[in-house]
Amino acid sequence: MKCSNHIEEIIKPLHIYGITYFNHIRIFRDGSRYSLSNNAAWLNHFFENQYYRIGNFSNKFLNISEIKYLLWIACPDDKVLEVAKLYFNIANGITIYKNKTDYIDLYLFASTRENHSINNFYVNNLEILEHFIYFYMEKSKTIQHTIIPDRPKISKDKPCLFHSTSTNVAKSEKHKAFFQKTQVKQYIISSTLPTAYLTAQEYRCITLLKEGYSKKFVASSLNINVRTLRSYLKNAQMRLCVYSLDELFNLL
Repeated sequence: MKCSNHIEEIIKPLHIYGITYFNHIRIFRDGSRYSLSNNAAWLNHFFENQYYRIGNFSNKFLNISEIKYLLWIACPDDKVLEVAKLYFNIANGITIYKNKTDYIDLYLFASTRENHSINNFYVNNLEILEHFIYFYMEKSKTIQHTIIPDRPKISKDKPCLFHSTSTNVAKSEKHKAFFQKTQVKQYIISSTLPTAYLTAQEYRCITLLKEGYSKKFVASSLNINVRTLRSYLKNAQMRLCVYSLDELFNLL
């Protein structure tokens, strides 16, 4: 219950969009898993009835790499989603899949039975959800470190290359309020190692360089000099135990 209350605090910025439910499920390659949600009642019911053995929450997704997003309205026959809808008013959701080397992460966002229009929001604002995942990973890392098995290896996986300065995000007052409340200080690369993160400035530098911009252009865009940019890159390489810029790019 304590974890659920903490998750509820984290997801409050999503309420302005009508998103009232969030669940993070991590399934390891050996079949073990853990789950964090703001709805303790549904989570208890889910595990008591072993719903993790069936449907879109089963281990079948361990070997599926091409799925990234799944709207729940595309699964009208999913019995687990039907139970969540009928008895817990959790419906009209989307699942985001992050396939990693050692595990797969499922991030579930949902609303209520009546809020059908939220599905259009998901389709047109995936970057909002992707940004929130970074925010959640930063705010929940204390909880996760208490429940994640010790796996001392950085998985070289690809997160979504998104930052809050993206011009793709409509500059509405609602979006401005959301980003104000969900500022990310550390972009978590691997939640299994405390040092496997990038600072916000390191993240901006590396993602822009990976997109093909020159160091001079990136430095100018971020109002820093090239020497400072090189210092950011060096610090990131040392923290993530990589020895070249290409290796740093591969972590993203």
